[in-house]
Amino acid sequence: MKVDSDLTREFRNFLLEKGADLVGFGSVNRLEGAPEIMRPQRYLPDVVSMISIGLHINESVCDLIRRSIVTRRRPPSYHSFQMFTLGIINPQLDMLAYLGAKFLEDRGYRAYPFHANIPHILKPTKEYPGGLGDISHKHVAVACGLGDIGWYNLLITPKYGVRQKLTAIVTNAPLEADPILERKMCNPEVCGFKCAFACPTNPIPRSIEKEGVN
Repeated sequence: MKVDSDLTREFRNFLLEKGADLVGFGSVNRLEGAPEIMRPQRYLPDVVSMISIGLHINESVCDLIRRSIVTRRRPPSYHSFQMFTLGIINPQLDMLAYLGAKFLEDRGYRAYPFHANIPHILKPTKEYPGGLGDISHKHVAVACGLGDIGWYNLLITPKYGVRQKLTAIVTNAPLEADPILERKMCNPEVCGFKCAFACPTNPIPRSIEKEGVN
């Protein structure tokens, strides 16, 4: 399949002009190892390309929580982070996904936009106790060259670290894939497992500092 470099460039510029902070393109073949239930072909059988779109989370909102970790005090407001991500950023991502899919369909292609946060199936399953997502946005982002998944299972990008939210589009448009990021963005043994202590929800056991990586 011959890729369309002009369409790729035009599409990237369109998404950036509409407010995206991160845009990456990748071949669907890069997700061949994904679980069957999360493969893009479920939504678009003739998919050939993926688009990852990211929005930067406001630095001051993240820093409010970071200061509480440094001072070991309860953050003045965790709600502000939830408000910005769930109430403001996710709807913006949904609009970018819609506009991006519309851009491609207006040019004769098929494109499926994913929701940034809410999957079609909300019911937890045995394999996915937290609920099944339609697709893994962070794995799409890696396949599109935006970043690397850290030890604590979040996407890290060279530009924003972990301070971004993501969505994705899949399409049959022959877009030119970006190179995969080769540098490793996370080495917990070097940083001392700081991620285990940085999150106020304590999702990682604090004993990890003594136990290290299993």
